[in-house]
Amino acid sequence: MNYKEVWKDHFKKLGNIGIQRKDVSDKEQTAIKGIMEYVIQAYGYEVFKNQCVLDYGCGIGRFFNMFDSADCKYIGLDLTKQNIDYCKSQYFSTFKEVDGEIMHLDDNSIEVIFTSTVLQHIPESGLLKLKKEFDRVLVPGGSMILFENTTEIESESEWVFFRPWTFYKDLFDFMDLQRKIDIIDIANEKHTLIIGGRK
Repeated sequence: MNYKEVWKDHFKKLGNIGIQRKDVSDKEQTAIKGIMEYVIQAYGYEVFKNQCVLDYGCGIGRFFNMFDSADCKYIGLDLTKQNIDYCKSQYFSTFKEVDGEIMHLDDNSIEVIFTSTVLQHIPESGLLKLKKEFDRVLVPGGSMILFENTTEIESESEWVFFRPWTFYKDLFDFMDLQRKIDIIDIANEKHTLIIGGRK
C-alpha cells in the first residue's frame, strides 16, 4: 500500500473529522497563526512577493491566506480529491490533486516550497522519490520551508513518523536547511520549523 492509499484509507475510516475537517479549533488556529508568524519573522513577506509558492499537502488551505497576503502565485497540492474540491470552492488559486510522489509541474517552476506536518506521514521510500521531485521543480536559488514533527520518541501511530530535524537536512542535501525554532504542543510533541535556500 503506497502512502496515497494509506491516506485514502485513513480518510475512509475517519471521514470529515479526519483529513477534510473544515472546522478549526482555537488551539489549532493559534498553532497555525504561530507558524505563520515564525515564517514571516524568518523571511518577511518580501521573499514570497511575486514568487511561485508550492504548498505541498495543502489540505483544506489553512495556510492560503498567509501566502495570499504576500501577493504571490500560489499552487496547492494534496493527495485527496475531497480537499482539493473544497479548496477550489473557497479560494481563487491553483489547486491540484497529486498522485503520490509525482507532481505534474514543470522543471524549475517553483521558487518556494512550503509544507507543514505532511512529510512526517510519508515513509522514507516515498520521501526519497519526493526529494527528486522537489529538486526537479525548485529553481536555482529557491527556498524551502518545512514544519514537521521532530519528537525524539518512537511514534505509536502507523502513519506518523517522528524524525529528528537533521533527517530532513540530510535528506534534502541540495538545500542549506537550518533549524529555526522548536514548538512543543499540547500532546508534548515537538515540531520544528526548518528553512533554507538552495545550495
